[in-house]
Amino acid sequence: MRCFKLIRPALALTCAIVVAPFSANAAPVKQNNKVMTPTQEAAKPTGHVVPLKAEPAQPSWVKVCGQDEASGKEVCFTTREFVVPENDQPIMAVAVYDVKGMPERMVRFRMPLSLRLPPGVRVSMDNGSSVDGKFAACFPNGCYVEMSVKEDFISSIKNGKTLRVRAQNQIGEEIVFEAAVEGFSKSYDGKAIDPKELAEQQKKLQEALVERSEAMRKKLEAQEKEQAEKQAAANPSEATTPPEGSKK
Repeated sequence: MRCFKLIRPALALTCAIVVAPFSANAAPVKQNNKVMTPTQEAAKPTGHVVPLKAEPAQPSWVKVCGQDEASGKEVCFTTREFVVPENDQPIMAVAVYDVKGMPERMVRFRMPLSLRLPPGVRVSMDNGSSVDGKFAACFPNGCYVEMSVKEDFISSIKNGKTLRVRAQNQIGEEIVFEAAVEGFSKSYDGKAIDPKELAEQQKKLQEALVERSEAMRKKLEAQEKEQAEKQAAANPSEATTPPEGSKK
């Protein structure tokens, strides 16, 4: 799927979700040819939980609609960016696609680059059944997962509270990303965002990202300076002794 003209591809709010190759025929990969039941899901280890919050610069889920140039069909997707609460750095994005005339829905996730790719991910709502997804492609801003789901899974997102995405880190430990989906149903069933409003949201998000990056840089510089001052205080002789060969 190509990025719609009304979206600027450099911005992370929406187009970061759609730049990866879109496969309308992608299907979930079921573990051992089965989808776990709620009971089986609850019995699995919880792993290391990473709670996420919605991107502060994005007030709600965003629904974008346009026409796919390849098929000529209307395509809408409802998306949201999620960040780490400690520093508001983007870590996961979710987009739910609705292609007119197709019974199945496509869900795409942008995940961190540091995850193991072969196991893919397992996605569930609250304590419900999980659906497995494969990584489709990786780009500098993250790795993308695609899942083909039925309408009942979309309903579970509409009526649920917490989305859980299970993955593995590089040493095989389970990581569980948890994100509240409040407001999804209203945006998914509502009207698409006006292009002007979308552009304004994208502008605010970009400004917020630049501001956070600058704040992070200053924080790291302050930490390095503090560390250097502590080392100098602990070893005053090293700070006052001139380098060898400097004496005349």
